[in-house]
Order: sequence, then C-alpha cells, then structure tokens
Amino acid sequence: MSEDPVLQAMSELAAALRRFAVEADEVSTSFQRAARMRETGASHRDIAESDGALVGLMAGSLPAMLDALGQFRRRQARALYDEGLSMGKLGKLLRISRQRVAILISQQRALD
Repeated sequence: MSEDPVLQAMSELAAALRRFAVEADEVSTSFQRAARMRETGASHRDIAESDGALVGLMAGSLPAMLDALGQFRRRQARALYDEGLSMGKLGKLLRISRQRVAILISQQRALD
C-alpha cells in the first residue's frame, strides 16, 4: 500500500504544532519579562532590543504551522471527496463553505 498523503500531512502538522507550542511558551515567557520591564519604566525600544522574540514573533513556527494546516486540509478534503463525499457534505463536516471545499480540492489537484 502506498503512503497515505493525509496521514503524512497529519504527521507533519503534529510536528509543526509541537514546534509552535514550544515557541508559544517561549513568547509567553518573553511577554511576561516585557511586562515586568515596562512596569519598571523600560521603554518599548529597550524591551524590543533586549528580547528579539517579541519583534520576531511572526517569523518563527507560526507560518510553518499554518502551512502544514493548509496542506492537511487540502489533502483531507481531496481524500474525502475521492471517497464519495459531496462538496456540500464536506463543507458541513469541515465547517467551511462548499465553495471553499472546491478551492481546497482544486489546489490539491494542482499540487498532485
């Protein structure tokens, strides 16, 4: 049996979520440090220069996690559609519009 693309995407998403959780914890700790610094009179510039995590928040694992999530959604929608679910039923199942389902399936076909 060939590799299941949905399971592969699920595994990649799980790994991305783990990396995101670690980074989110680090950012949360940075936010707490920044709040303490601000309460003691530090400027926003001082805080930004002392803790790059605040400045680079969006540059880390969040984009990778969102990409992995998109890949999983496209592969899942395509697999369910290939197994006979209608776009309307898929939309209800995935809690998105039928039109969005069509876009996901179309995007996955283009990548296959």
